[in-house]
Amino acid sequence: MKKAILLGVLLCTTCALGKKVVPPPTMSDLAGDWIGNSEIETFFLRLQGDGSGKSVYILGNEEKGSISRITKWALNKYQITITCVGVTYPQETYTIVGQVSPWVMHVEVRGNTEGDTWTRKIRLRRVKSVEREIAVGREAAAR
Repeated sequence: MKKAILLGVLLCTTCALGKKVVPPPTMSDLAGDWIGNSEIETFFLRLQGDGSGKSVYILGNEEKGSISRITKWALNKYQITITCVGVTYPQETYTIVGQVSPWVMHVEVRGNTEGDTWTRKIRLRRVKSVEREIAVGREAAAR
């Protein structure tokens, strides 16, 4: 009887105190296409699991966008750092830093163009998630 009570107390304590913590994402969790907006621009990232990336496309107020190359990206638990160099404008460099999960990134873009520094806060989401939401919206609108 004492063993049953002890086991019950132990199980209840474990249930009451046990909180499930989401583990930090891995680089392979974050690999893929991401899209997000700042106040004035749309950002598209394509990250690869080996720490490289294909490109960053920034569509601003101009007719054409700006293309940059991701030189490297790194992950430290929930903190991401992405280093980029301009292709369209070779004199432009910037860094993207912030907090990440497998579903969303809250980051700040810190740029430098010919000595002029700028920052943008953006929220990036997986392109596949956005596409699913659009499909659901279209389906609901068609009813």
